[in-house]
Amino acid sequence: MSPCREWTKAKTRGYGIFRHRGRTRYVHRIAWMREYGPIPKGMLIMHLCDNPACYNIEHLQLGTDADNHADKARKDSVQNRGLTRAEVNAIRMRLLSGESQHSIAADFPISRSAVRNIKLGKSYSYWPESRT
Repeated sequence: MSPCREWTKAKTRGYGIFRHRGRTRYVHRIAWMREYGPIPKGMLIMHLCDNPACYNIEHLQLGTDADNHADKARKDSVQNRGLTRAEVNAIRMRLLSGESQHSIAADFPISRSAVRNIKLGKSYSYWPESRT
């Protein structure tokens, strides 16, 4: 998969936004509509990369709310598989060297959001004695 195209301007809840004709628009939805046309009623645009700021059309997929919840549940089960201290240290070293979260996630395999949480110290910020 190609790298994320990340919106660097205004965001809300991590999603790229801009104002157009007095309305707030989501960048990923506009990218989808420019490529494929209107989004059918009841459908949403899912991020395969788990990066809400991404608007790379290759990373977007049309789906239902149920599809989105199933995708999240699947990714959460992968994310929560548990990493060893050595794996987390390797992830941190690769992040420090500037490697993309996407390529790191693919190697373990864990979700991109799991890598981001390690980077931000939201997960694996401490180690119970039993972890090796």
